Amino acid sequence: MNDRTWLVTTVALLLLLAGIPVLAGAAELSHPVIRSTDAELRTWIAEYESAPPVPVDLARQRSLARTTGSKSLLSLIPYDTRERNQGAVANCWVWAGTGILEAAHTARDGVRDRLSVQWFDSTYNGGSGPSWAGNGGSLGEFVRFYNTERIAVPWSNPNASYQDGRTWCRDNQRAWVPAGAIGTEPHYDLETVVQQRIVTRGVGDAAARANIKAVLDSNRPVYLSVRLPDSEAWSAFESFWNTRPETAVFNITPYNGRTWSATAGAHAVLVVGYDDTDPANPYWLVLNSWGDGNGLRPKGTYRLSMNLPYDGFYQGSFAVPSTEWQTLQVEYDTMAPTATPTPVITPVTPGFDGSWETESGLMVLHVSGRNVTGTYEIEAGRIAGTLSPDGRTLTGTWSDGPTYAPPDDQGTLVLVLSGDGASFEGHSYSADMQRQADLSGRRVAATPGPTPTVTTTPSVRAFPSANCTPRDVNGDGRYEDINGNGRTDFADVVLLFNHLDWCCANQPVCCFDFNRNGRMDFGDVVTLYEGI
Repeated sequence: MNDRTWLVTTVALLLLLAGIPVLAGAAELSHPVIRSTDAELRTWIAEYESAPPVPVDLARQRSLARTTGSKSLLSLIPYDTRERNQGAVANCWVWAGTGILEAAHTARDGVRDRLSVQWFDSTYNGGSGPSWAGNGGSLGEFVRFYNTERIAVPWSNPNASYQDGRTWCRDNQRAWVPAGAIGTEPHYDLETVVQQRIVTRGVGDAAARANIKAVLDSNRPVYLSVRLPDSEAWSAFESFWNTRPETAVFNITPYNGRTWSATAGAHAVLVVGYDDTDPANPYWLVLNSWGDGNGLRPKGTYRLSMNLPYDGFYQGSFAVPSTEWQTLQVEYDTMAPTATPTPVITPVTPGFDGSWETESGLMVLHVSGRNVTGTYEIEAGRIAGTLSPDGRTLTGTWSDGPTYAPPDDQGTLVLVLSGDGASFEGHSYSADMQRQADLSGRRVAATPGPTPTVTTTPSVRAFPSANCTPRDVNGDGRYEDINGNGRTDFADVVLLFNHLDWCCANQPVCCFDFNRNGRMDFGDVVTLYEGI
């Protein structure tokens, strides 16, 4: 046990002796699935059932039902396995739909280019709120979005790479990057995006398989919505994904007919191939959006047994189908990305250029074109980033001394300027996504110059159950005397810990950020204890 671990443990024990409970850390996040209300689920099922079916060639269907073979469309989809990871949010439906758009572009036009999931997230329903993309959706909603926007944005455009996998996005129900910060030039023009249902119900398992194979043979991946009825089933699948190799096969048959419970959910994946050359072990090849399965899945895929109930249902207040198989009919207007003339943008005045009073101390930003560099007081910090076309959103990185390197001393940030240019709001995240913080700034000077001295007096309040306001006993700007009795002792540590949430909400961060990391947290309790 190192000194720091020993110290934290000692503080926790002392707090327990003082009668203060210490909460255990949150469990590691599991992979997200789509949870929905009965009303949402009914809507999605009805939407699927009303979609036009893929035309069936009966002669080909009968031929495919009698023959075996294999097929893979993985080469049609441009992706990096580690980056094809939805993270903490339930936007699997966007990844699966985007994969079909990408494959169609490769197969029909010879254009193999990754498309932006982030642009969809940030633009769909305003990029925030209960109906944002990270709370789930359907292929029908995906189609309606693209038939409205009529363009597809490359992943390589400015700020268009995926950044919404953070717990911050899940907890705040919003995209990490504002839509206005994402470059949409160049882009691909879309002519047709049509949802099509693959007929798999009421025709028998052999015909259902043949219909799915026919779509794959036409170089179109299949959007598969897989539903599992309870936490036991989802735990089994997650364990399968995290511990088994890509050659292992998952079968949903054991869960057929179960009760659709409160822990049920759905997951959208992309069927990109099949292999039924072994009659004892036929399977669908499925591309997931959960990364590489702890390194066990270098292609990001798994195998789903073909021996599943294509008419399967779960028992709830209404019958819930266990699977839905769909695809898209996609046509692009042009093969090459379209670049429209760059509009003349009136620079925002005043913009980010200047000095700002922030939770991280005085921040000084310098703007050159769309590039931004800057510094902030705490940990001799540095900022580097780029501006959105309208100049109101700064997306970039923060870094702290001494190393200025990830994961502890570097991360990402997004800052959005107010309408009058007098303040900004935003958020930051550490490189390992374990720490997050809200950021705000108030303009001190319109243009950067010699770093000014900010002499504002913080407004500090008395803690609950304390009769006096906290005091800065050594003049360093931190108020170590929490109870205001003229000295710093263990009673101050107990009072700070006992009211840490209240302190975060009601006191200036700079006055109680004892470990100087830009926020108030348990580390400040430990640092205060160290100084006694």
